[in-house]
Amino acid sequence: MPISAGHAAYDSRPWLRHYAAGSKADLDALEYKSFGDLVAKASREHRSAPAFTTCLPTGTSGSLSFTEIDRLTDRFAAYLRFELGLAKGDRVAIQSPNCLAYPVFLFGAAKAGCVIVNINPLYTAPEIEFALGKV
Repeated sequence: MPISAGHAAYDSRPWLRHYAAGSKADLDALEYKSFGDLVAKASREHRSAPAFTTCLPTGTSGSLSFTEIDRLTDRFAAYLRFELGLAKGDRVAIQSPNCLAYPVFLFGAAKAGCVIVNINPLYTAPEIEFALGKV
């Protein structure tokens, strides 16, 4: 529903006054239950299409299809849940450069229901401790 001066949310949420004409005050219901559901749906719809591609300065490149992403992330999610014993809501730190492994880690952790904590590979030890809540 577009925002207007008579809208109940208009008075209780003053920031809505600054939204562009025709903008909605609230989001529509989400189509997916989780980020993992989104990955699975995209994999079904785009199967063999490339999902991720990396190109290196050496001229080499590699790609993963949506089907490969779905399969690899399912395996990583199973590893997190059944091998490591992590439960939904547990935090998983991912310290990875920009490479094809990163989306596998990210989407796999999401499929497992884990909370993702990205750790920059260039962080110092004190920065990593802070990010992981050890300080």
